[in-house]
Amino acid sequence: MGLVRTANEDGWRVGGIAGDAPDGNWSGSLPSTRPWVLVADGMGGHGSGDVASSVALDALCRHFDRDGASDMRSAIAEANWAVFSAMDEAPGRRAMGTTVAGFRRAGGAVSVFNVGDSRVYLARDGGLSLLSVDDTMPRRAAGRSHALTQSLGGTSVPLALDPHVVSVEPVAGDVLLVCTDGLTDMLGEAEIVAGLLAGIANPAAALANAAVEAGGRDNVTVVVTEF
Repeated sequence: MGLVRTANEDGWRVGGIAGDAPDGNWSGSLPSTRPWVLVADGMGGHGSGDVASSVALDALCRHFDRDGASDMRSAIAEANWAVFSAMDEAPGRRAMGTTVAGFRRAGGAVSVFNVGDSRVYLARDGGLSLLSVDDTMPRRAAGRSHALTQSLGGTSVPLALDPHVVSVEPVAGDVLLVCTDGLTDMLGEAEIVAGLLAGIANPAAALANAAVEAGGRDNVTVVVTEF
């Protein structure tokens, strides 16, 4: 939890493990066969953002469990439809929406994907590369726009999505960081890579705590995967 919002609309899944640890933290080894990491940030301005993020993550997990060989675009389209289907199940869910970002490994290659402004970074050889693409409106003033140009849900009728998908070949020592904007709005890339290279036991928790200590304007979800 950050310091401003009254509810946490973020969610995460790691290799099918639900993001329900009592203190919000989990660490362990991913399964060797088709592991995945997912992070979602429910849209707070639309209501039921926590429901949207949970529905999207559960739909992606079901898709990966059922058909690990299918492409990411079809998986995200299925999750998008699940969010829209859930809108009519209870009052207050109309136009609920969420971002999603993450990766899935199949063999040696890793498919990195995102819709919205949650991000995926690759840390390699002391540097940090942004692999995802922010789906946000341009902003003339200083700072980053938070107006999304696409999301899962987020509108009253389904719209076609154009997910960002890129393939990378990880090498030993690589680190993939998947996070919500609660991290990247509070910490710069130099601070993030310094946290990843500090050699501490749980860099994800350390980065999340640092974002809260820096002001915590939003909730923070961070998943760090070391190869």
